[in-house]
Amino acid sequence: MASFAPYPNVKYQIMPQAVYHVGAGSRFQVGDLVKAEMMSNTLAIDFNQRGTNNVTLVHGDDMQLYFQD
Repeated sequence: MASFAPYPNVKYQIMPQAVYHVGAGSRFQVGDLVKAEMMSNTLAIDFNQRGTNNVTLVHGDDMQLYFQD
């Protein structure tokens, strides 16, 4: 698993795997290999289960990640 730092109001195109884990925080450096179990504030995105390749996430004021439906 790899990581990158997303910026506000920027669209990213990533190639969906079975499940992506998105996390927020400054604990890791961009490009670090990480295990999802080591991260806090994560959200698992199962593109197959959702039936779409387009997903919008919101990083709320409470520092949690949510799907924007």
